[in-house]
Amino acid sequence: MKSEMQREERERAEADRDAAEELAASKHGARHEGLLPGIVAIGGWSIVTALVGLFGAANRAYPSVAANATVAAIGALMLVGAVGLLLLRRWGWSLVLAASGLSSAYFLFVAVRLGQFPGYLMAAIQMVFFLYLIRPEVRARMR
Repeated sequence: MKSEMQREERERAEADRDAAEELAASKHGARHEGLLPGIVAIGGWSIVTALVGLFGAANRAYPSVAANATVAAIGALMLVGAVGLLLLRRWGWSLVLAASGLSSAYFLFVAVRLGQFPGYLMAAIQMVFFLYLIRPEVRARMR
């Protein structure tokens, strides 16, 4: 009798928690499935930049073997992350989010250190991507 009451209470608590989560998700647009235009744009940009890096590494465009290997590894991770993002997978979102944040910091460093204006532009683009990806309605679509 006591265990049955505890089970019913546990089930009620789980139902209340599920209802609260559903309400919170509906406020952030999680009920809507599908790709947002920004996700498509960021995924496409990430695929193109990953392929450019991989192509450069394959053609030994960088000054050392270590640089070519590093660019190839980063390009492969970006490509996998972009595909995951376009499939609305949380792991893809995480990889692209990390790549955007790190790229923004890198391009800002390059711009300040070397005084190159394109670095500021790339840092700003990557920061916009990062800020877009952390929006609740974007996060809510990831599975």
